[in-house]
Amino acid sequence: MNNHEGRGWSRRDFMKTLGFGAVAFGFGLGCGPEQGDVEKESGEKLLFHFDMTDAFPTNEAKMNPEKEEKLKTELFYFLEKEVAKMDKDALSHLRVNVSASADERQTITWEEGNKGLAQARVAEVRRIYHEVVELFIQKNPSLKDFFNAGVITNIPVNPRYGKGVTAITDLINPDTKERYREEEAEKLPKEIREELFGKCRFVSLDIVQPSENDRKQQREKQYEELVEYISRFPVLRILIDRSGSMSDDSALLRDKLIEKIMNDSGFFNTHDCTMASFSYEIDPREKGIQSPDDVRSFVDGMRFKGSKERQLHVAQSAIDRLTQSRRGNSDKEPPAAVLVLSDEGVNDFDISNLEQMTQEAEKANITVFFAMIHDKTKLITIVDMYDLIQTFNGFVEDFQDDAYYPEDGWSLEQKRKYLMEQIKEVRHVRDEYGGDVRRGAQVAENGSVYFISYVPKVKENLKVRFQEAIGRGDRKEADRLNFLYRRFLHQ
Repeated sequence: MNNHEGRGWSRRDFMKTLGFGAVAFGFGLGCGPEQGDVEKESGEKLLFHFDMTDAFPTNEAKMNPEKEEKLKTELFYFLEKEVAKMDKDALSHLRVNVSASADERQTITWEEGNKGLAQARVAEVRRIYHEVVELFIQKNPSLKDFFNAGVITNIPVNPRYGKGVTAITDLINPDTKERYREEEAEKLPKEIREELFGKCRFVSLDIVQPSENDRKQQREKQYEELVEYISRFPVLRILIDRSGSMSDDSALLRDKLIEKIMNDSGFFNTHDCTMASFSYEIDPREKGIQSPDDVRSFVDGMRFKGSKERQLHVAQSAIDRLTQSRRGNSDKEPPAAVLVLSDEGVNDFDISNLEQMTQEAEKANITVFFAMIHDKTKLITIVDMYDLIQTFNGFVEDFQDDAYYPEDGWSLEQKRKYLMEQIKEVRHVRDEYGGDVRRGAQVAENGSVYFISYVPKVKENLKVRFQEAIGRGDRKEADRLNFLYRRFLHQ
């Protein structure tokens, strides 16, 4: 949402904050309920649900035309009936989630396997969504600010099969109330396995409204799901931001991790888990977790004081430590998860460093998850290393034709490099109202991820072009430029 109407062109007006798709953990991880005003267990309302699992032919990313038209019709009707009457505050919290997953059987028709197929299907759904939104905005131009916020992408990661896969072992066995174990899944009759494979495959679009009345319940549920999600990995490295604002979130993580350990008598037979705090670096006092008391003593003993957090740097440090501790062929080692929990996003975001880190992590069978807590809502968005790369690429592609660049005729790669340079120019400063202006990759109120870039030339260029359009009476061009300006002021 744009909260800058009626103000002059201040220093903060040159802070370019743009929202694009990310992963919001806890939404759409399985087959959702039918469309309607459904109250979920966590207190959220599922306002719109459209299942497209059967709309894509096997190993293809082009949706069935009839299903596409049905999605467009139902989505437009929902926007007209529900969204058009919402106030700006309610709109700013709506989460638009696109989810996609394959089962554990690998596709050979896509270069990047199931990950590539899932990403292509998400892109197809997002394309259709934006086509509908453009038609809706033409009829409801006052609501276009809401649609500047990013669509949240949810593509799961399975420890054994990788990105884009939900395996049978990710599902809950109704008899034991726990996830299926490998030996259980292998012994299932063929017809049962096929039925479960069907539950692992999904493509859906959901619009969710978080509850304002029971935020505590939502946060507790998110931490419960976060712990359950990362505990699928046998090797865990949990890194917690030790800034003063993180004490409550650290306690929630502590309680849910202890609860998980107490309910799983074999946890330490199957897990290698450590915890460490961080600020500019990982603190030397890394704690090996062998009991619930170890979790409690570590978190309760944390010194909540820090600044200049470097989330990407400490993730790289954790990868380096894990790689050095492993002998022989790293890709034969058990899959590991590095969790970086912070309420300051990824301040030191750098696409080149992230891409290099991702390559190293893949070779070592490691997945990095950034758990990004929003300052105001205190809700979490989980972004894995793959999705953070895709989000930045979407950021560049979406604005490559409309943003200002120092020279004409630049290639996409040149624009990508330039925008990354502008992101790195931002320092951790406060605006004129005392609000903390973050750096790098951050999470918006609706759970999407955006990037903060200091690009005064872009703003000045838009301002001049807007004034020129007004001067010559070109209202259509003026509206377009004003729309772009408001996108740059995403929050």
